[in-house]
Amino acid sequence: MATTSELRNEPTGYAALLKDGGFQSFLWTQFLAAFNDNVYKMIVSVGAVELAANQLLGSRYLALAGAVFVLPFLLFAGYAGQLADRFSKTRVLQISKAFEIVIMGVGIVAHMAVDEHDPDLTGVDASHLFAAHTTWIGFRRGTLLRKYMYEFAQLLAPHLDRRLVERAHRAASAEEVAALFADSALPER
Repeated sequence: MATTSELRNEPTGYAALLKDGGFQSFLWTQFLAAFNDNVYKMIVSVGAVELAANQLLGSRYLALAGAVFVLPFLLFAGYAGQLADRFSKTRVLQISKAFEIVIMGVGIVAHMAVDEHDPDLTGVDASHLFAAHTTWIGFRRGTLLRKYMYEFAQLLAPHLDRRLVERAHRAASAEEVAALFADSALPER
């Protein structure tokens, strides 16, 4: 039995698929959406890290930024699947991209409009929404730890000094590392 593409004498395979204008549009849309999401997330994350460096609760903002970027996928994935099954996928894609552009525009304008020194700008404490967590830092054994690695570790855990990190790096087992930090009181922000 002949397929429809054989009946129309059209080439099949991956090369033919890449030449299809509709599929190229889909690939470019996916690429630009992923690029846009990652660039926007990077901008927000760098801002949160900058706040952390200034000791202004940046770690909470960084956690909040991660949650904000994951939340739409959790909330809308099921609905998006239902819409794509019910309506034209092209139309669903066009409408969702239009909404994405509008929402990103609002986010960019809001980001540009914020003045950290504005007395009318108030923060809302949302720490009760997120559980406290522990961040583990891992280094490969036998590697040279550069200065920026120690600085990064101290940025995340100010109670760590270079001597303690070096002792943990030279430790022979995980139990030895755990013993080094057994008496350490972890700071909470």
